Amino acid sequence: MGSPAVGILFAGLFLALGYLRTGQLWLSIGLHIGWNFFEGVVFGFPVSGTASYPLLRIQVSGPPLWTGAAFGPEAGLIVMPAILFGALLILLYSRRHSPSKE
Repeated sequence: MGSPAVGILFAGLFLALGYLRTGQLWLSIGLHIGWNFFEGVVFGFPVSGTASYPLLRIQVSGPPLWTGAAFGPEAGLIVMPAILFGALLILLYSRRHSPSKE
């Protein structure tokens, strides 16, 4: 991984899965807002390379391939387990909630 574009690609696929499985945008929008809020405001990580006013100040160290360096976690390998777990939760949720036929 190591590239912000690759990390954003996987995040986009993850968010698209929410829409494709439910047929509605609310899940994808909520996941995106929640991710950015907790990543930036609560934990103090950079969000897509931009700084925010965090509640906590966390100092991250390690190889940029894993941490995403100044761009933030979505540019590093550390985010992959979260995306995979989130995709599993979307699949489990959407098994019981079929897309609406509006």
